[in-house]
Amino acid sequence: MIIDIEINGDHLMSNSFESIIQDNRIVGSYKQILPEDAALLGAAVGTWLKNKATIAIARDFRIDSRMMKRAFTGGLMSTGVSALDFHGSPTPLLQFYIRRFGADAGVMFTSGHYEDDKTSIRIFDETGAELTFKKLNEILEIYKNKNIRRVSPAEMINIEDATGATDVYIEGIKNVIDRESIANSNFKVVIDCALGPTSIVFPSILNDLNVEVIAINSFNPKIIPKSLPNSESLVSLAKTVIANDANLGVAFDVEGGRAVFCDEKGKLRSSDSVAAGLVSYIADRSLGDIILSESISKNVDMMVEKMDKDGVKVIRVRDYPGAIASKIREEGGIFGASDSGSFWAPAFTVDSDGMFIALKVLEVLSKLNQPLSSYLDKMRLLPMKIKSIEVNNNLNNNLFAYLEEIVSYEKELQFKYNIDILSGTKVVFTRGWVSVYASHQDSKIINLVAEADDDKVMNNILKSVIDKIQKFIAN
Repeated sequence: MIIDIEINGDHLMSNSFESIIQDNRIVGSYKQILPEDAALLGAAVGTWLKNKATIAIARDFRIDSRMMKRAFTGGLMSTGVSALDFHGSPTPLLQFYIRRFGADAGVMFTSGHYEDDKTSIRIFDETGAELTFKKLNEILEIYKNKNIRRVSPAEMINIEDATGATDVYIEGIKNVIDRESIANSNFKVVIDCALGPTSIVFPSILNDLNVEVIAINSFNPKIIPKSLPNSESLVSLAKTVIANDANLGVAFDVEGGRAVFCDEKGKLRSSDSVAAGLVSYIADRSLGDIILSESISKNVDMMVEKMDKDGVKVIRVRDYPGAIASKIREEGGIFGASDSGSFWAPAFTVDSDGMFIALKVLEVLSKLNQPLSSYLDKMRLLPMKIKSIEVNNNLNNNLFAYLEEIVSYEKELQFKYNIDILSGTKVVFTRGWVSVYASHQDSKIINLVAEADDDKVMNNILKSVIDKIQKFIAN
């Protein structure tokens, strides 16, 4: 849940619990969430769980995430709950383990994209899905009232390492993709692991599948790094793909749950276009519902309609954390996608897994025997308007953060919200949207793509966003 948290005495307080739980996550800066707050939150989670329950805990490689995780674990242990320590691990690995081996809950400590000074605390239920509004509110009530269950030292349970968890995840993910087809294709892939723990998992998986790997930002940093991917790192990814004649480029977020893709020509492909390609492939081979975020391109719907296949329909939901996963379970969905760079494949996992989706993209390319660029270009059925703007060097990431913070555009355009799409931001209106993202050729250039249900609306919303950008540049 993305929230405004205020420190009030020793309490983490929010003006509206409803607004906190709506996004199902706790996100705050080092001034907003102190280690003692994390310890009390750990005790609240432990109290909420039954005595002697087991909770799986992981973090990214950042120092502040490590600090918060240790404080949280101390509070948790004081309630008699057992902690299974995954140390630095990707979020999808943690969720896979919870679901496969029956932990009672899970917690991930990670950083936000474009928010270098903030830590995100994500809490999962026994299925690996993020907590519902109701469950998270129960924990926050315990936290607020300090109604904590404490146990004696004799009743405390030691922390145990999650030994072998990575190997189990690797074998699990390889069992649900066409390993032989990928291995026989002699792919070369460039990956950017965003200085996160994806680096300790995904290169090994690719290597086992006979995929040549070129890894960027794939180490454990000793200082708190910039949030990745950013415009400069995406330009580097695109250039590395071209220079090495690679088949694919993939940039993960620091958790490994989201990904942005680059085709063999070095062109960044939007989540909208990747979703269309994956939906076409999966729906051609399976029956069931496709669950999409409400703001993803209508091109996906048109592509499904063009397939004219009974038993496959599109359902759209607002992309709150956990919403698409929940809808997939309710409807028996076969695939889910969001314009934020998240993709859901229920055959393997309950939540978005960037590593699995990257393998699925490779499977598609190997099965269809064609490059990503030509495959995705065929998926375009709906017209769009495209513009490019040059900005001063190093302005891109600040610009994306600025656009995300804008809460109002011209009233008649009916602005709704902004979405972090990893490569930039998407500004969503009632009748259309404008994506603003980094150029794969030059970090000083940003591209704008607009889609709407009417040409006049498309021109108006595009002009509105351009006006905001020019104002930002001028100031």
